[in-house]
Amino acid sequence: MQLNLPLVWLILVLSSTNVFAVEHPQVQVEISGIDQEIKDNILAFLTLYQFRNQNGLDAERLRLLHNKAPEDIRNAIQPFGYFNPIIHSDLLSNNKGWIARYRIELGPPVKIATVDFRILGPASTDKMFEHSLPIKIGDNLNQTVYEKAKQHILNRALEAGYLNAIYVRHELAVDSKANTASIHLWINSGPQFSFGQIRFKQNILDPKFLNRYLDFQAGDLFHQEQLTKLQSRLIASEYFRQVEVQIKQDDIQDNRVPVDFVLTPNLPNRYRTGIGFSTDSGPRITLDWLRRRIGHQGQHM
Repeated sequence: MQLNLPLVWLILVLSSTNVFAVEHPQVQVEISGIDQEIKDNILAFLTLYQFRNQNGLDAERLRLLHNKAPEDIRNAIQPFGYFNPIIHSDLLSNNKGWIARYRIELGPPVKIATVDFRILGPASTDKMFEHSLPIKIGDNLNQTVYEKAKQHILNRALEAGYLNAIYVRHELAVDSKANTASIHLWINSGPQFSFGQIRFKQNILDPKFLNRYLDFQAGDLFHQEQLTKLQSRLIASEYFRQVEVQIKQDDIQDNRVPVDFVLTPNLPNRYRTGIGFSTDSGPRITLDWLRRRIGHQGQHM
């Protein structure tokens, strides 16, 4: 009986070690057959990859996640225009844990078969929107390109003063059997607005002085770029440390939109020090002082 004790003890140790390995496996995920951009998206979708280091991930749970992996992979590559991939998958075990391997054949890409792009409303004759959709029949489908183009067109409309612009139809339909896609994109611009009153919300400078920074006026067609440039000029003046632009859409009258510039004053004094060296006088320290404003007419010293 005593001769069998070491063998029994050894069997128990080995059994205990195997149970521990199953409860806390090391999982390695290998993906091949696709480029890095698609691979990164697959890893973001792949549930097995997200849970690979989770405590308590046993062999049964791991196999369930592995069986779900092809579905995750298909969802991850569809935005790139591939709807009929062939996915080869293997789940292997070794003395370190598990290796989940996925080799992907993307198959043929989905091609754009229909592009139905329409500008409705007053902007229908605005040349700014000509050729604004960078997608044409015969292109490979890329949903990221489509979404970016859709948002870019809407942004351009808003920036050009079509503040009520809205998509009345936006459809991307894919026929996965035929490997074709149809795009229907209709935007209703609504009216083009003009600038209303331009108001400076501050109490340190004469409004007439600030009007010198304006290169547009009430009644001009609204353009977001004009506001951005004015905001930059006001900040560069150093009179203000913060310039907030508020487009008052709730106060629109006769298609004119008022704009408030909320101006936070800068500190009146600016000090700067510097260290230099001259071959004639050696090391030297410089002090720069600027009085940003004196009075209400923008004088400085």
